[in-house]
Amino acid sequence: MKRSGLLFISIGVIVILSSITLFFITGSPGGTPTDHFQKGEALFAQQKWDEAIEEYTKVIALDRRFISAYRRRAEAYRNKGDIDAAIFNYKKIIELDPENIDNRFQLASLYSSRGDNYSALATLKKAMEIDPKNPFPFQRTGDIYAAMGRYQDALASYSKAIDLAPSLAGLYLSRAGLYLGRAEYDKALADYSQAIRVDPSNEGLYLTRANFYVQRKSYDLAMSNYDKAIQLNPKYYEAYVARGRLYHTLEDSQKAIADFTKAIQINPKRIEAYGARAEICASENMKTRAINDYLKMISLTTDENLIAQLRQKIEELK
Repeated sequence: MKRSGLLFISIGVIVILSSITLFFITGSPGGTPTDHFQKGEALFAQQKWDEAIEEYTKVIALDRRFISAYRRRAEAYRNKGDIDAAIFNYKKIIELDPENIDNRFQLASLYSSRGDNYSALATLKKAMEIDPKNPFPFQRTGDIYAAMGRYQDALASYSKAIDLAPSLAGLYLSRAGLYLGRAEYDKALADYSQAIRVDPSNEGLYLTRANFYVQRKSYDLAMSNYDKAIQLNPKYYEAYVARGRLYHTLEDSQKAIADFTKAIQINPKRIEAYGARAEICASENMKTRAINDYLKMISLTTDENLIAQLRQKIEELK
């Protein structure tokens, strides 16, 4: 009898210990950290930010080193507009993974979004110390200095980034934008052209240089760059719209309409080409066609102010 009692107690202890072990293995009666993370991901995809945050918080309570949960919780907080909470989470991520400079980029971006440029710069400076040969902390630092109106500091940062990675076209675009803002047009053009030299198959670079030429009223050069962009990418919606506007400027309505029509064929759900074509049709007394384009725009937008403006244009054409 005593032996049976001891056996019963032993079995009970084993059951209890097994339950405790199971609790720590699964993390909680509601599931493992992975279970909660997957629930959070499903809620995140549905843009249910608060509910997703609750699930990510459960993950973190069970596993303090689950970096992806901190990152997704930060993103959810950012999406709902709670920048301070997002910053808190990225600071925790950096504590866990201090050598990953991508996390510092995200933290710097969050600081910038709330206007704390000095904290953003300090964060990027640390990224430079971790990886001094990486051009992107210097590029982002240049962006912040440019926004602050510190031209020389921005220029030095962009130039340093280019020195580190002279084959990256995007770095030249950043510096060109700075020059353009200062009306240093020759220097801007030199950087736009250098970007094309290092990446000659990038249609977007030709579009950018074409837009620069339009601004400078160098229309022939602009046209040749638009043509090159379209040659490289025959389905380049933005290039057809931009070239169509240039044709309109040059008073070639038929070619302008043709380009806007091609853009619509490429992407019938974007409204810019409809609007541009409608304006020409209205000015050329093709009222029915213009009205139809305005009606199509109304069907594609939820912007109440724009809808009101389009309805007014339709009334004026009747």
